[in-house]
Amino acid sequence: MRDKHSQPKQSAEGKGVILLLIGGVVILAVAGIVIFKRPSSPPPPPPEERPEVAKEASFPAPLVISQPTRPIAIPVVPDAGTAASQEEEKPKKRSARRSEKLGTIDTQEVNRFMNARFAQVKTCYERRLKTNSFLEGKLDLNIQVMSSGKVTGVSVNDDTVRDAEMLACVKQVIRAWQFPKPEGGRVVIAKTFTFKKKA
Repeated sequence: MRDKHSQPKQSAEGKGVILLLIGGVVILAVAGIVIFKRPSSPPPPPPEERPEVAKEASFPAPLVISQPTRPIAIPVVPDAGTAASQEEEKPKKRSARRSEKLGTIDTQEVNRFMNARFAQVKTCYERRLKTNSFLEGKLDLNIQVMSSGKVTGVSVNDDTVRDAEMLACVKQVIRAWQFPKPEGGRVVIAKTFTFKKKA
């Protein structure tokens, strides 16, 4: 026959053993967490990813090549290109201009003058390139300059661009220029522009 007092004692011992086991498990768990959570060297940062910028549709950048001027002393040559509007000068003005003797002009000075105003010609090409992205070619002009430096006419020797609006724009721009004054009379300046899209 079991002692009545031995039952509570055994249950108390059993509870103590369970508590010890639980305590041991908790200690092991904490130790494992501490060991595995120990800070290590941080992983290398991922390479920077640059967001892709959507490419905007744009026309190719134009390339306009300005050839050096070639002062020439020749009679005025009629247009060989396709001008948007051909202005006929009055006979009086034409005869007056032909009666003026031919002069000379400093080529380097003319080149500096035209290079300073080159962006105006380029603008004519850029404007038309927006309408026709295949526009390319060469424009060879004769610019008639009076002894006062005023432009009296722009004629075309060669026009492979074949765009009437662009030619009219270039002529209008050049007619507004006031060139350095030639010496000894009027001059005719030959100028070639090459218009080409950049690759």
